[in-house]
Amino acid sequence: MRDAGIVISIGAIVLLCALVGFYSLFSNFRTYDDEGLLLLSSSLYLEGYVFYRDIPWIYGPIYLAIVEFLHGALSIPLEHSAIRFVTLVNWILLAVVSALLVTKLTASRLWGLSALVLSFGYVDSIVNEPGHPQAMVAIGTILIPLLATYSSRMSVKTTWLLLGFTGGVVLHLKLNAGAFVIAAMSVVLLCSHSFVAWRGVMRTLVVIGTLCFPFVLMWPLLSDPNCLAFAALMGVSAAAVSLNIEPKVDPFSQSRTALLAFSLGILAASMLAISYSALRGASPLDIIGSLLGYREGQIQFYHFFRSYSALQLALACVSAAVACVILWTGKHRNIIWLLWVARVVFIVMACYALAVDSPAYAHTMLGLAGPWVWVILVRKREDGSALARMMLAAVAVWSPLLAFPIPGSQLYFGSLAILLVALVNFADVAQMLCEKYTKYTYSQWLRALPAVVLFGGLSLLLIEGLSVRSQYRDYAPLALPGTEYMRMEPQRARVFGQLVEAIDGSDVVLTTFRFNSLYFWGDARAPVPTYLSHAPLAFTGEEQQAQLRQALDSAEFPKIVTRLPLDSLRPESELIAWIDHNFEAYRKIGGYTILRKLSVDSPIE
Repeated sequence: MRDAGIVISIGAIVLLCALVGFYSLFSNFRTYDDEGLLLLSSSLYLEGYVFYRDIPWIYGPIYLAIVEFLHGALSIPLEHSAIRFVTLVNWILLAVVSALLVTKLTASRLWGLSALVLSFGYVDSIVNEPGHPQAMVAIGTILIPLLATYSSRMSVKTTWLLLGFTGGVVLHLKLNAGAFVIAAMSVVLLCSHSFVAWRGVMRTLVVIGTLCFPFVLMWPLLSDPNCLAFAALMGVSAAAVSLNIEPKVDPFSQSRTALLAFSLGILAASMLAISYSALRGASPLDIIGSLLGYREGQIQFYHFFRSYSALQLALACVSAAVACVILWTGKHRNIIWLLWVARVVFIVMACYALAVDSPAYAHTMLGLAGPWVWVILVRKREDGSALARMMLAAVAVWSPLLAFPIPGSQLYFGSLAILLVALVNFADVAQMLCEKYTKYTYSQWLRALPAVVLFGGLSLLLIEGLSVRSQYRDYAPLALPGTEYMRMEPQRARVFGQLVEAIDGSDVVLTTFRFNSLYFWGDARAPVPTYLSHAPLAFTGEEQQAQLRQALDSAEFPKIVTRLPLDSLRPESELIAWIDHNFEAYRKIGGYTILRKLSVDSPIE
């Protein structure tokens, strides 16, 4: 009977999440249009173009394999409504995986349900970029500590083979995300196993490496004070975790087996991804060149950083200092109060991020709560969760590096593991207090803490649901092909409808700010078989600019849709200058201007 009640509760919460997610996803459209970029690129890929070789691509081969499976084998339409339903499934799956992990680490279904609700709300930025692989990346990242919870039931070889394979899958979904989770797992492997007699030397090298890595990664942009502060925050947080990873006393053969299995797992995933790409015509060098070229473009032209205060950096240093003291004193009775202070500070910081500083909760979670992640590694009792805790703590301080060099939605997905660590820490504190003060009446209140957290999370989710439902009902249907169920502000819906009507009948259409969704809402065709991954045309490569110019020049009735004056697109390129001399504005719709060839005579509308 109790199990049936749990199942009903889980079903009701998932249904609530699904409804909130539906109203949020289908009443949202961002003008930077990552969604259109992903739809157009997926369409080109399914048409047979060789990505990485013929068309530069920004994600890994496994993402392309998923595209082929979903929209090829399963015949899911490549349209805005369908891709939103796929995104909703990924969103719920991410919350469920997070809930399973917290349930396993806390041995409490209530804490697990709390994680389900809070993690679902935490990554609500997913509505801004439907179809983006970031949800799949996050699922793979959280699966790593979840797999580690089953390590006691598996051999060392099987455990590390699965962990390595999962890390390899993430690597070939998104290169930087995979590199960070593999680095996090490597830190755990090197610090927790006995590879050499000089264990202390290896740990010292790993700690120094984790401290320095963010500075090496961000070296080209360290002149920006905010970038420097971000690197320092990440380095200190990662070093504190490395210091507190529990070393195991195991035979050298087990350590060697773990390292070999881990490497084979990564290699197996990589061989599958590379073989798939080779079958589609792309070599490993094509993949590496395309991904590194895109990263270089981001660093040079398209980056920004959030600010981190001196207080945040100071607290991070204090956290690392406390971690060192706890490590050196060996959790001595006279110093154990310091660990309790650290645990409480972590809880306060996480609650502040979620409840008080909610408009920027991911930024605050990263800056104030992130440096205290190491506390879940310091435990008196071994319950079989040591490896899973080490993995969770490690990915929690490495994954936020996704925010470099653009801390948009990546900041929320990258810092999700910090939220899960905070919940595990909260459960640890409640359990230890209950055990210590079991004879006191207020221990009953401590046992009710997960129910209180769950109630608070559900209340926030319900309020959000009522808000987005009201918004959805007030908005107007977009009423364009592939946008069934989508609604937006009535004025925007009218403008988009008029834009599509104005460009229909043109042989080619170019947008100067990567509005790739226009190609799915009407019969407009892109000038060349590619997509614009940056807003200003000046940021595209010289070869691509030449192709665009040739296509526009040879077209009979080309149109250009722009949202900004051409002279505001800096740095100026030959293509922008050519457009300025050969095209004129002839119609304005909302904030958009449509350009046509100078040879066509018609007044501006």
